[in-house]
Amino acid sequence: MVSRVGSNQFSKRLRLRSDRFEKNAGGIVKDAAWASLSAMVADTPIDTSRAVSNWLVTRDGPSADFIPAHVPGKKGSTASLSVAETLAHGRAEIEMFDIRRDRDLFITNNTPYLRFNQGSALTASGQRAARSALVGAKLFN
Repeated sequence: MVSRVGSNQFSKRLRLRSDRFEKNAGGIVKDAAWASLSAMVADTPIDTSRAVSNWLVTRDGPSADFIPAHVPGKKGSTASLSVAETLAHGRAEIEMFDIRRDRDLFITNNTPYLRFNQGSALTASGQRAARSALVGAKLFN
């Protein structure tokens, strides 16, 4: 028979392990989201910067927004600035993700002319990263 003291210590150890597991799982989700966002941004063709600026990271549900370019330009003239802004916004949202509070982490792009898996504007590695993010999300839901 287990004593009350022994049972309390066992419960405490289980809670500590659970906390560590949640922290590690949250880190894995954040790392996967960052890798996916980086790959998708890098693989997005840039002309006016609208498509690359619309990689939006959200925690409450997929975004339905279509926003203006972070740094508008023509023929890729502001590409590096728009990429930096997109990654900064995405990184901030990813870092706020808390696996205990937030059920999901979404990366969406609602640019009307950006196609995904249908004569896609995204390269094959961008498509693989997007699919990996979906598979990773399924592991934690």
